[in-house]
Amino acid sequence: MFSTTTTKLFSGGLLLSALALSMSWAPATQADIVFSDGFGDGDLNNDGASDSGAVVDDVADVGVPFYRARGASTTAATLVTDNGVGGIGSGLALKFEPNTSASRILSAGFDDTTLANIGESIVLSFDVRLDATVTSNAGLRFGLHNNGGTAIGADFDGNNPPRPNALVDDTGVFVQLDTGTISGNAVDFRYEPTGDVILGGIGNTFLGASTDAASTLTDTTAKNISLTVTLVDIDVLELTYAADGTEFATVRTDSGSGVASPTLTFNQFAIGNASSDLDFFIDNVQVEFVVPEPGALGLMACGVKAIHQAPGQSRTDCKRVRDEQHALGRSKRVARQRGEVIQATLT
Repeated sequence: MFSTTTTKLFSGGLLLSALALSMSWAPATQADIVFSDGFGDGDLNNDGASDSGAVVDDVADVGVPFYRARGASTTAATLVTDNGVGGIGSGLALKFEPNTSASRILSAGFDDTTLANIGESIVLSFDVRLDATVTSNAGLRFGLHNNGGTAIGADFDGNNPPRPNALVDDTGVFVQLDTGTISGNAVDFRYEPTGDVILGGIGNTFLGASTDAASTLTDTTAKNISLTVTLVDIDVLELTYAADGTEFATVRTDSGSGVASPTLTFNQFAIGNASSDLDFFIDNVQVEFVVPEPGALGLMACGVKAIHQAPGQSRTDCKRVRDEQHALGRSKRVARQRGEVIQATLT
């Protein structure tokens, strides 16, 4: 479970491939939690009433409302305890049962989060476990989207035909995971334009893939998985997928056939099955907005463009920024040992 209180976090990684090539260490970043939901309040759609059978274990764990966004009349989304041996653990979890091989979707909206500056990221993470091992090509799909101004605010049966606007005007990025026995791409990345049902298999742009079976869900073991979306250049997004803390694949929206102008504002999380009756649990869903510390911004100006300085910035300026960042890092390490706090002051 997670608390819904906004906090400040610091990590040592910044997912910028150019920076990774240009230096052997990563500048610090600062993260705001946009939302976190461990379902501890026992209220999936936040209507104020505990769901049937859900035993409340944290009334403060409110999170955001979740809705069945497609085929609601046949799809079950319930809050259950899965704490036994091999379970997902940590109290209540959400169990999703599509009861069909057709695609079914669970959606949650959150505040607009815009990647306005190079180096900023939005990070989605959650725990997931299959209820039973099912072999399915791209069987589990999840992603971050912009709802196009039509937020999903209730369960509904949206399907084809007709296609409701609330599902086809969304744009964003999503990941497809093979489950069970892997025969091709274990993980692949897609960009979704308007006109296709959210998390749909038609009309989206393939961006890249990983064939490593360790990256996906081959059995009922619980994993923590994440999708990090970073603005790395003007209108260019970098997507990184990780499982249990190991990064398996990174792609960009300008790779392959490319996406000229991807959405930079996200306000919707979606997850669902595809082409199989795949039951699964999720828990501890979290979205973070990550920005570099001030000193890291100076480093990005020096490092993003093939390790050359930014226009108007001399090599001497770049060297000064790097030297100051190294000095700041050393000071922070000493301060941590002394229990002190040092605030970044680089510009």
